[in-house]
Amino acid sequence: MRRPLVLFLVALVLSSWAIRASASPVIHDMDFPRQASPLASQGLFQGPCVKWGVPSALAVAIAYQESRLYPWAVNIAGQSFRPASRAEALTLLRQAEAQGRSYDVGIMQVNSYWLRKYGLALETVLDPQSNVTLGVWILAQEITRHGLNWRAVASYHTPLERNPERGMRYAASVLRHLSKIQGGGQLMPQPLIQTFTGLGFNPLAPDPALICIEDVAHSLSMICRFGGHCSRFYSVAEHSLHVSNLVPQEHALWGLLHDASEAYCGDVLSPLKPFWTQHGEAESRLTEAIARRFGLPLPIPATVHEADMAMLAAEREQVMVAAPSVPWSKAGAPASVVLECLSPPVAKFRFIERYYLLRSK
Repeated sequence: MRRPLVLFLVALVLSSWAIRASASPVIHDMDFPRQASPLASQGLFQGPCVKWGVPSALAVAIAYQESRLYPWAVNIAGQSFRPASRAEALTLLRQAEAQGRSYDVGIMQVNSYWLRKYGLALETVLDPQSNVTLGVWILAQEITRHGLNWRAVASYHTPLERNPERGMRYAASVLRHLSKIQGGGQLMPQPLIQTFTGLGFNPLAPDPALICIEDVAHSLSMICRFGGHCSRFYSVAEHSLHVSNLVPQEHALWGLLHDASEAYCGDVLSPLKPFWTQHGEAESRLTEAIARRFGLPLPIPATVHEADMAMLAAEREQVMVAAPSVPWSKAGAPASVVLECLSPPVAKFRFIERYYLLRSK
């Protein structure tokens, strides 16, 4: 692993003279290593990197150089912005688009040239997975053109014929990040949570392969509905069991797993969700990953949402203190169920039992 990095550094030093002497240097031995990155072995980078044969470590290093892996990063005509939300980023980008200015978008800082060339919507390119996919594809084109070397990396940022010295400086910066990744260093704190079974899971870049039914069942059995403001402990796992039993058989697995995202991002109280848009976006990505993991269709069926609302009304009646002054606008007719308020171990067991029963049909 170290030999290619040493060769790269030596070649950078030796090539500095050549770049000063020529606008189109020929450098043959500045190869980037092909080893995979522990940081990128899951989540956003894995699929695109495998598809186009791009080393995942290199893709992450470029993303870090471009945006520090911040999904809403924006650069307009050379000025960098760090919007607090997707909505704020879209506002800035739409203004730049209306003014005909050049801009870069998202984790991989995809330039507006690509959006205009292929007619891509801002909303699409700002989506983290779409952004990484497009950025890795662009990098793959440069690797095909130049080889897996500094010239390909530099060209991702700036065409070499315009400014080769700037390109070499950019490639050197990417190399420093790459060295940290391959050396086990941490480019930035990763939002990893440890699950019940001991997995490291990134809720902001969920890997379907790491979603485990035991983790989901355990976590949901330990999470109390309504932020713990019930008269008795009543878990999200038990709620999910009831929803699964209320819907048609073909939707029962979605009924069981409709709140599975909460195992990884928590149960945010419904009145707060409109104000926490980033949580909603993370929850949506988790739901998509859960659908892929368990082979479920999207969107979640309407029957599941209807059963969810019926359970909300039943739960209000059975485990919440009567408070007529507090509005529950979503609650309709209550479902005809009796809440058992199961202990976490029993709720977990029944959740897993229900899962395997449904999978066997």
